[in-house]
Amino acid sequence: MNRIDRRSALGIGLAAASVAMMRPAAAQTTSYKDETPWPGVVVRAYEGETPSIIPGFKTVSMRDIIMQPGSKTMVLR
Repeated sequence: MNRIDRRSALGIGLAAASVAMMRPAAAQTTSYKDETPWPGVVVRAYEGETPSIIPGFKTVSMRDIIMQPGSKTMVLR
């Protein structure tokens, strides 16, 4: 058997680990509603709820706030 140095063993190990970790990516959901409260600001609320791992909450839902560079939100007083 041929001798394998540390560098080769590390490379083979990393290659094997990366192959084992690769899975098909989950498709992003398309069921959402966009709302534009201010110019350059989009609030995207996704439909549906998932079970929560946060103590005291049964379900959670997701919302993204997308801001374009230079956009501002309204000051609430």
